[in-house]
Amino acid sequence: MAIQLPKLYKACVYDQPGQISTKVVDLEMPEPGTGEVLVNLTHSGVCHSDLSVMMNSWPALPRPTQQNQVGGHEGVGLVVKFGPGEVPSFIKLGDRVGIKWVNWICGSCFACLDGHDGFCSSQKISGYYTPGTFQQYVVAPANYLTPIPKDLPSDLAAPMLCAGVTAYSALKKSGARSGDWVVMMGAGGGSRHLGHLACQIASRSMGMHVIGIDSHEKKDFVLASA
Repeated sequence: MAIQLPKLYKACVYDQPGQISTKVVDLEMPEPGTGEVLVNLTHSGVCHSDLSVMMNSWPALPRPTQQNQVGGHEGVGLVVKFGPGEVPSFIKLGDRVGIKWVNWICGSCFACLDGHDGFCSSQKISGYYTPGTFQQYVVAPANYLTPIPKDLPSDLAAPMLCAGVTAYSALKKSGARSGDWVVMMGAGGGSRHLGHLACQIASRSMGMHVIGIDSHEKKDFVLASA
């Protein structure tokens, strides 16, 4: 049975890039293209990187943020429509999926072929020059969505799609293994909340022993996290 979709929906845009300013607007419902799906977003994290994109203060992003861009890159929602063509078998209507900082990769450059898709030379960034997750609906490439486990609440899954992925990637690249000791500088987390997520991933999921370093007032929080 087809899902009845509204003609208009709400989105939060950067109405004056270079300044701290957002605006809620009505947008027309997008149509997914070949290999794409339409996702009804229910949750979105808010990352310090979103502020950098809004303020044009991230030197690694080569162009100024375009006016009225929809920000956000930590989105969780339900697949409500397929575009034409085939989609991966692991994606079905009604599935809960996540949308990340990197929205799309080419899959054919040296970085992609070597498994370092975060360095894809043609990648598209959510909330920068590709509409992000501060909206009710978003079109996304089906083959780059992240399935969300059934037992993981959406409000907890959203920040894992950026801060969680960053922390996990750092731990994997460190070469540390289960049983090793790792030292976390800023273990309580800062503007990007990486520290406490790294503590949890290292101790709970990767079997590592954690030494957390941070200011005294964060001690109880770090111990509770790990």
